Amino acid sequence: MKQKKPEKPKIQPRERTPGRWLRLLVLVVACMLLVVAMGLTTSPEQYNLSVGDIAPKTITATKDVIDEAQTEENRERAADAVQPVYQEDEAALDLVMDNLEKVFSEFESIRAFGEGLRSGKTASAAGEDYVYTGTFAREDLDLARDMCETMNLSDWQLTILMKLSESDFSTAYVNTVNAVRKTMEATIREGGVEVAIASIQRQLLQYISSDLCLNIIVPAVRACIMPNMVINQEETELKREEARQAVEPVYYKSGQNIVVAGESVTEAQLRVLDSLGLLEGNQFDVMLLTGVTVLGILSAVALALPLLMFDWMRMTRLRNALILAVLFVLTMGLCVLAAQVNPYLAPTAMVALLATVLLSPSTAFIANTIAVLLVGVLTNTANTTFAQQMLNMMTAGLLSAPVGIFVLSRRRQQRAAVLLAGGAMAVTDLLAMLAIGCLTNNEINSILTNALWSAGGTVLAALLCMAVQPVLEWCFNLVTPYKLLELANPNQPLLRRLLVETPGTYHHSIMVANLSEAAAEAIGADALLARVGAYYHDIGKIKRPLYFKENQLGDNPHDRTDPRVSAAIITEHVRDGIQMARQARLPERVIDCIAQHHGDTLAAFFFHKMRSMEGGENAQIEDFQYPGPKPQSREAAIIMLADTVEAAIRAGGDQTTEEIERKIRELIRDKIDSGQLNECPLRFVDVSRIVRAFAQVLNGIYHKRIEYPKLCLLYTSDAADE
Repeated sequence: MKQKKPEKPKIQPRERTPGRWLRLLVLVVACMLLVVAMGLTTSPEQYNLSVGDIAPKTITATKDVIDEAQTEENRERAADAVQPVYQEDEAALDLVMDNLEKVFSEFESIRAFGEGLRSGKTASAAGEDYVYTGTFAREDLDLARDMCETMNLSDWQLTILMKLSESDFSTAYVNTVNAVRKTMEATIREGGVEVAIASIQRQLLQYISSDLCLNIIVPAVRACIMPNMVINQEETELKREEARQAVEPVYYKSGQNIVVAGESVTEAQLRVLDSLGLLEGNQFDVMLLTGVTVLGILSAVALALPLLMFDWMRMTRLRNALILAVLFVLTMGLCVLAAQVNPYLAPTAMVALLATVLLSPSTAFIANTIAVLLVGVLTNTANTTFAQQMLNMMTAGLLSAPVGIFVLSRRRQQRAAVLLAGGAMAVTDLLAMLAIGCLTNNEINSILTNALWSAGGTVLAALLCMAVQPVLEWCFNLVTPYKLLELANPNQPLLRRLLVETPGTYHHSIMVANLSEAAAEAIGADALLARVGAYYHDIGKIKRPLYFKENQLGDNPHDRTDPRVSAAIITEHVRDGIQMARQARLPERVIDCIAQHHGDTLAAFFFHKMRSMEGGENAQIEDFQYPGPKPQSREAAIIMLADTVEAAIRAGGDQTTEEIERKIRELIRDKIDSGQLNECPLRFVDVSRIVRAFAQVLNGIYHKRIEYPKLCLLYTSDAADE
């Protein structure tokens, strides 16, 4: 018989990066915001007032006039302080009790059907050959499911009901009706349903089993219960409108100062002046507007084109474009504020430093080039000529940034590296400004002053980066070396829970982390990410620790659990881990390691156990698979392999070096053959290096030890360490 030629693994097509033009639009919009800022800051002093202008003289009200902005703010504050008006829903109690009665009637039908099947009094839908042996036939479960119209019950829920005795059901019914009635007779406001359900659950757990309560009764109650106090939107809005109308208008009295000489004019003041007829029409400087607009567009193009052509910062998500836009707007705003003291104090270096840490060094080079140009325009003052100031700031910024980026890129795992990089940039700034001053033949005092202000601005930038960086990491949920180092701390809440509640899983995760880090270093992947991802890959086991072998102390609950349920519990730890990780705001790349560390592999033990059981021949593979997806990154693939290898080698006990390496290759080959590595960028050479890295770590732990004679052990204190 001709052997079938094995199919070659299909090459997964590279996903199209969505939103490329959307990212470009974000950059353009950000630069347009800079255009507006440039237009405001470069406007010459005028007597025609606009927002942000300095009043040339004190202007007083010629008559009483309402301050509309302050009045509206006070009215909205009063409206927000009004509490919602609730009204009783008189039909809620009867409706809930009727629905509950209907649900329990359907439950009783299912219970009676199951009792008949168990006693043999009711014919099974599976045929005359069916004999009840502890499990119900698929046909009977489907028939029982059709008996319940109000709820969609799972096989597990149906099984519980069908095995329930009449007395237990009666007890559950009476206590549930009493608890629900008692709760409904109290006050349940909108948004308080879950609190009411929790109260009912606590009451019922005193009388019925937790299995029946949590799996059957509580879902039934949740499907029936509703608030008996609802918000009266009409009355609430009426009360709020009354509160608004009760607020007295805020007036500028005749003769009261509206704008004081030397102060910045606000938008609210402009509206008051306009209502009094004291505001002249605004006039635009066409040349100025044209210049700053063209400069903003060119800045957007100069920044976007390298990113789109070379993908230097690996912009696969819109988030990265938003980060860059935020960096520019934040830095430019701080530079404008600092320029009020001295233009050379502008912390332009923030763009280079933050972009290096949050994005990439290559992106930092591009962003810094654009930033020094824009800062030169934004901070232009009358203290020096425009051309000279632009030359000085651009030269210093272009010369110092590469130094800081180089220093910081070599020590990205240390937060203090930002200060070190800032210090290196400050020294470079100082030298550059001194050299520029000597070339322009300025006075020595002016040279030293400008040089010191420029160095001080760079130090200020480094300090601001230290303050802003954690905020940006949190807002955008970024994976930086600093964030990973924080997550690697054993005192992190999730890791502490893993240690205390699941010590076996914790030890396993530590071993997987050691393997993953060694393998990642061997192939040039992110070793720190691999280690941290391995620490957290099994946090989902915290929810049901005793269902996992490494946490068991003899008793195995799977021995008395339906294989399908066991498989569901085992595979569910991935979803549980993802949920816990999102609640703890772990970075997405770490969450990806949790989601992908099993891929869509099969829980084979329980699948075959189910197939071997009577009535289990029709078991579906999909019911016993992990949810996936398959590993998408090298780090996630390494964690999958390390997880598999560590568990298998540990179970094998002491082994020779050859046995360990052979076992590692067999396990990895199995993952390759099953297609689990088809979607990650691992190469064959990477696989070989991973094998060697795994073997090196595991050989130091699971090598065969010398067997000492009993008499020798009595006198050798350190024999256990051999």
